[in-house]
Amino acid sequence: MTENRSECYLLRELLELVNNNDEKLYDLHFGNLIKYQLQREGRSVNWFALQMNSDRSNMYKLLNRSHLDSSFLIRASILLRHDFFCDATEYLKTLNGNDGDLGHDDK
Repeated sequence: MTENRSECYLLRELLELVNNNDEKLYDLHFGNLIKYQLQREGRSVNWFALQMNSDRSNMYKLLNRSHLDSSFLIRASILLRHDFFCDATEYLKTLNGNDGDLGHDDK
């Protein structure tokens, strides 16, 4: 899953788009992140569904959900060569003021 840029670029790109439109991103929507990555790669939802051993209509339903289970995200990350969990970590950092501290106590 190595890329030329930082692994977590999808969330930053989406946040830029949202900020440019004066909207707020209150919830990390994994379905939208996957659709955005598919678009960047020039892939269709139908292609993704076939690769994920699903059908087109079921995949559209899944990708319209903001919350997806971790095993689905792992499979999507491998298939699309992008670490969606890294995007989740970046999202947590934005909620905590981008200082990198996720609120863990160092005891």
